[in-house]
This record gives sequence, structure tokens and C-alpha cells, in this order.
Amino acid sequence: MSILRDINEIPQYEPEHPGEMLAEIIDELSGLTQGKVAESIGVSTRTINLICNKHRAVTPEMALKLGKLFNQSPQFWLNMQQAYDLWVARQKTNLEIIKSIAG
Repeated sequence: MSILRDINEIPQYEPEHPGEMLAEIIDELSGLTQGKVAESIGVSTRTINLICNKHRAVTPEMALKLGKLFNQSPQFWLNMQQAYDLWVARQKTNLEIIKSIAG
């Protein structure tokens, strides 16, 4: 197996930003608000709002906090963020000018 990965493994569609998932969870759980999430994990409501609106990334520290709050793996949140970030980078990066040196 080659350690080199195919660029085509990057999703061709826009993956869901973890903030969208967070917003869905907040909407679905009765009585939960962005403010309550923020207070529970020790951050500002603005921070949660920025994440929910895709204006801020989920950091490893935030992934740990959200994972603990919702009884999920922090890796769940980081994987979502990584997939989204990679997709955004692919949209912005001209790979046509780079020739592969791998066979």
C-alpha cells in the first residue's frame, strides 16, 4: 500500500461544517441554547455563535469540550472540521500547475 494518497479522496461536495452540526444539535435538544452551551463549556456565547455560523473553526480544545458536553468523541468534531477545511482549501488552490512526482 502506498503512503501517498490520491487527491481525489478529497470530497467533491462541500462537507458539513461542524458548526452546522452544532446548530442542529442545539435546535433539536429541548431547552438548549447557544448561551447554555457556551456557559456549560466556559466560552462566550459569541464564540458558539461564530462556530454555528461557520465563521470560526472547531479547534482541538473546542472539540474536547464539545465531545465531553455531548458525550461524543472529540475526533468526531475534528474530523468534520478537517474535511471542511480540506474542501475549502481545494476550492482556493490551483493544483493544475503542479505535476506529480509520484509514479
